Amino acid sequence: LGSTAAIGIYNLRSRQRHAVTFLNNIPLINPDIITGISLFLLFVALGVSQGYTTVILAHVTFCTPYVVLSVMPRLMGMNPNVYEAALDLGCTPLQAFFKVELPAILPGVFTGMIMAFTMSLDDFVISYFTLGNGFETLPIRIYGMTKKTVTPKALIIPAIVNIKILTICVLHFFIILTPKFITATFQQNNRFDVLGMRKHIDRLNFANTVAVLCKKFQISCQSFGVTRNVNHLFRC
Repeated sequence: LGSTAAIGIYNLRSRQRHAVTFLNNIPLINPDIITGISLFLLFVALGVSQGYTTVILAHVTFCTPYVVLSVMPRLMGMNPNVYEAALDLGCTPLQAFFKVELPAILPGVFTGMIMAFTMSLDDFVISYFTLGNGFETLPIRIYGMTKKTVTPKALIIPAIVNIKILTICVLHFFIILTPKFITATFQQNNRFDVLGMRKHIDRLNFANTVAVLCKKFQISCQSFGVTRNVNHLFRC
């Protein structure tokens, strides 16, 4: 949904694009409690019973702008002549999208997916105002477990989630990003290519996503003994 919205916004005229982008940024600017109360009043006014559906709609509402903001820079940096050339060579608009446009914006789509997953998993306030009886999100479940006494189960669940997400991030960086980055930084005769490094340095934007995950789940890099490597990565 966010990727489709970003493509639609990109194809608008300049004035219309600025207006829609402003509307897209409203959920990012609003405090969570304002968004939660507004969605709660909207669902009540429409007569929608609160439950799984309202939580999904609420999370889509405040997560979609993050995906749009992640995909838009990729669209702005893409050469539009390549898409038009694909149409001139016989591709249908759908084929040109999957063969030309989608591969170009795929890193932004993946980054937006990680950001949306992080914001959705971390959200408490908006979910609190939109969920109904018989359904709980993970933060609300943990909050209910810690209301009276802090049980070991309440501590184990966040730890498992943190370890899984951090493992996925590390595997993605070392298995997918690092080989491509190293290959791009060398030309023929094993000479260091600065321009090649700049072309592929945007792949290190994934490190920003790792930083957001660490902040949201309060993971300390010092406890893992990787402070020096992380600081060196950000300096690069």
